[in-house]
Amino acid sequence: MNKIKYIFSILFSLFTFFTVQAQPAGALEVLGSVMEDGEILESANIKVYRGNELVENLLTAANGKFIINLELQTTYTLEFAKDGLATKSVSIDTKVPKEEENEIIPYKFKIDLFKIPESYVPDDKIEKPVTRIAYNDQIGDFDYDVQYTRQRQQEIEFAKKEMASKLLAEEKAKRDAEARAKADSIAKAQAELKAKQEAEEKAKQEALAAAAFKKQQEDEARRKQVEEEQARLKAEAELKAKEEAEEKARLAAEAKAKREAEEVARLEALRVQDSIKKAEDAERARLAELKAKEDAEEKARLAAEAKAKREAEEVARLEALRVQDSIKKAEDAERARLAELKAKEDAEEKARLAAEAKAKRDAEEAEQVRLAELKAKQEAEERARIEAEAKARREAEIQAQKDALAKMNAPDKNKKEANTMIPVFVDRNYPEGITEETENESNRTIYKTIVKRSTTTDVFYKLVYNWGGVYYFKNELSLTEATYLTEIKNVKNQLKN
Repeated sequence: MNKIKYIFSILFSLFTFFTVQAQPAGALEVLGSVMEDGEILESANIKVYRGNELVENLLTAANGKFIINLELQTTYTLEFAKDGLATKSVSIDTKVPKEEENEIIPYKFKIDLFKIPESYVPDDKIEKPVTRIAYNDQIGDFDYDVQYTRQRQQEIEFAKKEMASKLLAEEKAKRDAEARAKADSIAKAQAELKAKQEAEEKAKQEALAAAAFKKQQEDEARRKQVEEEQARLKAEAELKAKEEAEEKARLAAEAKAKREAEEVARLEALRVQDSIKKAEDAERARLAELKAKEDAEEKARLAAEAKAKREAEEVARLEALRVQDSIKKAEDAERARLAELKAKEDAEEKARLAAEAKAKRDAEEAEQVRLAELKAKQEAEERARIEAEAKARREAEIQAQKDALAKMNAPDKNKKEANTMIPVFVDRNYPEGITEETENESNRTIYKTIVKRSTTTDVFYKLVYNWGGVYYFKNELSLTEATYLTEIKNVKNQLKN
């Protein structure tokens, strides 16, 4: 019996290929594919349990396909797992009728894993088997438990949505943590830069203070030097004036002594030649004249000494003024030089700070632009992922319905030809508005909702088969359950208003 059966795609994310050695007395040949959100996944781990005994533990190959030959007349559990993804399992009962014990019976299915958050705690809603496969006596082949599988699909879809929400929250938390770490790093770098700038500024101020102190010491030394030079010049001027005065006094005394000696000699000669009285009168007159002359000379000498002293003092004063003016000019020049140097340094510092501020603003603006672009990209990728998942789910639902229809309409040796999928609609002059009807057939129940407007008529079908399949249509177009319910609700609301 070489029929190949397909099961509904069960969410799983690992592709693997391995083979368990076939047993001589026939086997169930399980062929399948492992995926992650519809994409092939390699290096997934597949564990094969016979009852509670682990009989194989292999990794899938790169192509993601796998073939497992299972011994008949026992029970197996296939477990599919990979780090970061939800673990799923499939329960397989290989018991077959005795006449088929030596058959190699193929069975094909796909399983799809999905991502789980780091905080995921194992849950029976995900961990327990996603489907149960066993031999179906009615169709003479292996098949899955429809009701159980549908229930598990609903539970897994619900759990998957929860996992997706948690994943988004964890990713957002990671992005926020990275953003905070980056902000902290920038703040730290800015603080370090500020500390460095303050240290450099402090060192600069200390250097300027040291230079100012040194200059003050040098100015004080120059001032003392000038004062000492002024005192030396003044002392030299006074000494020179005193020496000149003493020299003049000595010369005047020598001249006076010489004149007096000459006068004594002359008087002696006169006394001898003239009478004493005449000599005395003459002497008195001469002495009076000499005294007047000496008084005049002494007065002139004192005036000359006073003038010389004044001139020496004036020379010393002028020299002192010249030295002070030279020092003042040097100090003014130094102050002007320092003021120019400080203005230049202030301008350079202002330009440096402005450049650093501009660079900082440019860096912050660039970072904001980069973060905005990154956020927009992440949001676009998230929207694309959600749309892709929704599209994949829709395509999976459509494919599942097609497969179920093909299965239902396939010829069967134990069944009569299947009924036509969609019943023929006959317009029975339905009134405008909504009319609901139910038709019972041998293998299914048909629920019809006829929506009649003035110019159009739409018919919604809900087909419920005895074996458990449920299908939805609008006219001849296949719908998902959600779309069917939404359109019915919209139509009723429109007609009600």
